Amino acid sequence: MITPTALDSLKYAVAEAEITIEWAIDHVGGAEGMTDALEEEISPAQEGLHALATTLRSALAPHVKDRADWFTYSDGRPLLTEVTVGNHTYSHLWHPNPFHDVPPTRNITVPTGLEVPAHRSATISYELPSKIIIRAGDEIIAEVGRGDAEVIDAWRNRPQEIALRDHAKTIEEVETACGKPHRLALSPSVEQLRLMISQIEQARDRQPERIFDLRTKIIIARDEALQAEPWSSFVTDIPAFTRDGVPAGSMGVPTITAKEMFGTRLALEIAAEAGNEDDIQDTINEYFSMIREPDQMMLVAMAALSTMGTMVLPALFEVAEEKASNWDIRVNFADTARHTWTKRIRDFDSDGAA
Repeated sequence: MITPTALDSLKYAVAEAEITIEWAIDHVGGAEGMTDALEEEISPAQEGLHALATTLRSALAPHVKDRADWFTYSDGRPLLTEVTVGNHTYSHLWHPNPFHDVPPTRNITVPTGLEVPAHRSATISYELPSKIIIRAGDEIIAEVGRGDAEVIDAWRNRPQEIALRDHAKTIEEVETACGKPHRLALSPSVEQLRLMISQIEQARDRQPERIFDLRTKIIIARDEALQAEPWSSFVTDIPAFTRDGVPAGSMGVPTITAKEMFGTRLALEIAAEAGNEDDIQDTINEYFSMIREPDQMMLVAMAALSTMGTMVLPALFEVAEEKASNWDIRVNFADTARHTWTKRIRDFDSDGAA
């Protein structure tokens, strides 16, 4: 665990002092038996407390980068979490140590929004690193902040680049504290991490340019292939007959190799255009122009779907599962497939029967 920074401790001390000062001023000002004369007498003391809070915050200001930094620890946690129910706000100032004990669950009353009963019993509980939950029985009335589940999800879903930056920052802190390069087993150096980050940034920034160049090369390669091997050269006309044996023209049947090859080409081109509906539609139209016959296009499309399911998606799932440990992705696809069967086509067809 990285020890909270000195700045984290200063932020906490200033925030704790401000909260305590405000509580003291309000408590004294609202005390029973307060008179105008007594209020005037204690006014200088209240002003002194206000001045102390201002002095503390002014002393901290040079060390804080921006407004958001005032209220955030170095590890990304908020200093303060607030949750409002009705006209009352509950808050908690989190300790700079992310594993510091939280307050115990306590009983409170919350408004019902009704005249009778106006309030009901509830509990308020706190969950590390920054979550407040208010419950009435099994019902969650309000929750704010992030608890264990949310933190794990955020950590799992963060981009690799951010994870590398965080790791590099951790190594730098270790080296700063030790005064020498780290000797952590199986951990790259800061320079190696920075190189990896630079490579990711370059790959990301150049991706549109690289895809554009390759799409141009795809068009050139496609034209050259069709000149050398047009689709029609792989189609054999087979005589067709009715059920009564009467000649009924002919049916074009492509070779298995041609059907699979064109299907693979179609699948990979569409995969490269994923997310761009216009480009995908243009590619499908181009394949229709090459093949012309709808029945033959169906054979190629089925081969493309087969390639998508046996080659393209398994490669993507492997990255998600083995590299990102996302073992829910196939489950989510399966659940989405199930969900589509729970819907009825007529519900989406404005011209269909009700």
